[in-house]
Amino acid sequence: MKTNSSATRMETTMDHGQTNTSKIVTVTRMTRMSKSLLATVLIVVGIASASDPIPAPKQKKPIALVGGMIHTVSGAVIQNGTVMFDKGKITAVGTNVAIPADAERINVTG
Repeated sequence: MKTNSSATRMETTMDHGQTNTSKIVTVTRMTRMSKSLLATVLIVVGIASASDPIPAPKQKKPIALVGGMIHTVSGAVIQNGTVMFDKGKITAVGTNVAIPADAERINVTG
């Protein structure tokens, strides 16, 4: 068997000295198909990831996540804590957070 260093071509020599060209064509076609398939997948993934994000609706009332374990940036852990959100921002974190009467309370105990 004689193999070309290129991954796209492989030649086999039969006992009587003739080259089997059908295998060369098949390997070349398979390689071209693989490259085409890879290019198609990359294009589809690129288009899907390039789509514009859909923004969430504006927050209509304050939201309080109540009763959870909070891991702060500084490393402290707050047990049975509350995280308060208003207008899309965190406004309070702790165990004694004042929750407005119109806030949506979400129990996050687990």
